[in-house]
Amino acid sequence: MPEDITDEQTRNAFALMRAETLTHIRPPGTAAAQRTVRNRRRTGIAALAAGVGIVVAGGVAVTHLATSERSATPPAAPSPSPSPSELPAEQLDRMAATAAAALGITSVDNKQRKREGKGPILMTGSEPARRGGISGTGYNENKTGVYVLDVLCVGEGTLRARFWAATSGADEAGNPAPIPPDAAEAQVPCSDDLARVSLSVRAPWPEKVYVSIEPDQAAEGRAAHASLVRVP
Repeated sequence: MPEDITDEQTRNAFALMRAETLTHIRPPGTAAAQRTVRNRRRTGIAALAAGVGIVVAGGVAVTHLATSERSATPPAAPSPSPSPSELPAEQLDRMAATAAAALGITSVDNKQRKREGKGPILMTGSEPARRGGISGTGYNENKTGVYVLDVLCVGEGTLRARFWAATSGADEAGNPAPIPPDAAEAQVPCSDDLARVSLSVRAPWPEKVYVSIEPDQAAEGRAAHASLVRVP
């Protein structure tokens, strides 16, 4: 960007130029010389102003270009929301104990249940809601082959409970057998309402009954459940 030229500098420049010129030519007269000086001065100032105008216009153009490039850049994709943090183990254990107490499996007395005309409880469990495997059980003296699964969950999220009958829960290599598509299934909400959800299947001997309880992302590490398998 050219430097600003002051009026004094302009006058000095023209005075020097005039002095040099007078040594070679005769001036056309005082009035004419003054008009020439004024015209040249206006021309120099106009040229200087034009130069400043170009620089300013260029600055505006660059600023506009930079702004356009910024606005044309696609916004960054939002970061995925972090999954809920897992509750402390002590808190989860207390929640599991609460679920077990609400389901009535803190202590199981099948003799007392028989006196009350109730079927025996064959399997119980209570634990924090985490990705787990498959549990199975059987009862030889169950003449009807009907079994009931009760599940109760405390905390957040939802459990997917599935209950089915099969002769084996594993393949020849010992890997868990796939869950059959016709397995009884229910969504178990995890909350403070302590409401049980029940499923039933029929498994005549020699079939066993199998249970799968899987938490969703909201429940994993932030809920605990209790379950039992019983004869009605």
